[in-house]
Amino acid sequence: MQPQRTDQIPEEPPARSQAGQRVRALRRTIFALVGPLIFAGISVAQVSPGEIGAIFAPLKSSNAPGAAVLVVYKGQVAFRQGYGVTDLRTRHPIAPDTNFRLASFTKQFTATCIMLLVHVGMMH
Repeated sequence: MQPQRTDQIPEEPPARSQAGQRVRALRRTIFALVGPLIFAGISVAQVSPGEIGAIFAPLKSSNAPGAAVLVVYKGQVAFRQGYGVTDLRTRHPIAPDTNFRLASFTKQFTATCIMLLVHVGMMH
C-alpha cells in the first residue's frame, strides 16, 4: 500500500467546502441587498412594497440563493415575499414562510445587523 500524498489536490472539493461556498454566497447576497437600505436611513414608511420587490427581483431568475423577506411596520405585516430558490440543485422555490436551516449563521448575521443599526443611529 502506497502512502497518500498530501500535495495532491482532490479532483472534486468535499461537500463541506461546497456548503461553505453556498453560505458565503448567501451572506454576500444578503448584505448586498439589505446593506443599502440600512445605510440609506430609509424608514419603512417611505418604502413601498413595489420598491422592496424591485430590490429583491434579481433573485427570481438568478443562480444565487434566494431570500424570504418580511417587513413589519407598527406591528403589522407590511410586506412578505419569497425570492429565488432554497437549493441550487433542487431549485425548490422560496415562499414567505419557508424554513431555513441556518445553524450558527444567525448569531453573526444578527450581531452584524445590530452593529449596522447602531452605527447609523437607528438603534441605541
